Amino acid sequence: MVRQARTIDLSRRRILVVEDEAAIALDLERLLREYGATVIGPVPSADQALGHIVRTHLHCALLDVKLSHGDCGTVAQALTWNAVPFAFVTGYSDSELVARYSWSPVLVKPYIAIDVIDCIETLLA
Repeated sequence: MVRQARTIDLSRRRILVVEDEAAIALDLERLLREYGATVIGPVPSADQALGHIVRTHLHCALLDVKLSHGDCGTVAQALTWNAVPFAFVTGYSDSELVARYSWSPVLVKPYIAIDVIDCIETLLA
């Protein structure tokens, strides 16, 4: 059975994407924009993401666990402090960081588009 995406309107929703792999970052950006979201980023580093968290009202975020210069633990912490829901998009679903934020959804790479949209819908509910 093929799952189909619900019709979800993400217009006026600001979604932070933290991803250092260009192909994945662009894919997530394209997918979210197709549903009307304003994509903040994508950004490849925790430092850049933290800057956006301070300056921008965010509705939710998608975080890669393992970035080229460390992980996104400080980003997850800042989002939690600011009550911004987030999900991990990662190939490292068994990482310590994912375990620390076990209440946060995890999208395992490679993901399919419907899973990303379902996850965003859950985060925004």
